[in-house]
Amino acid sequence: MARTKVFDPAAALDAAVRVFWEQGYEATSTDDLVRAMGIGRQSMYDTFGDKKQLYLAALTHYTDTGGAALKHRLAAGRSPLGALEAFLREIAGADAALRARGCLSVNAIAEFGQADADVQALVERSQRVTEDIFAEVLTRARQAGE
Repeated sequence: MARTKVFDPAAALDAAVRVFWEQGYEATSTDDLVRAMGIGRQSMYDTFGDKKQLYLAALTHYTDTGGAALKHRLAAGRSPLGALEAFLREIAGADAALRARGCLSVNAIAEFGQADADVQALVERSQRVTEDIFAEVLTRARQAGE
């Protein structure tokens, strides 16, 4: 009989995203991950696979949650261009530590280059998601006469 998970896999994945985002793939140890995720090593392996599989899941999660949040944020304003301007100003005005962390997808391509096809595919997917969101905002702005 399979044991019931005693942790929230989504929360554990959020924690893994933060660790990989702050440290990068190579500098992150399995111990760093299980400590941040609050789970045992075997639970990590059983749920997410090895470190590389967890990294790929983290990149996917980052794109999915970040894309959904960005889309919601840019759709919330009365003015599409106003929402886009507010978003860009917030990024420009963010504190140095937040700006230094950068984008997890950009960090992934900087760390792996094009040497890893799986990472490359996820970075390209992230780029498409982001481009589609900005294109949608600009289309709405054009339709609104902005």
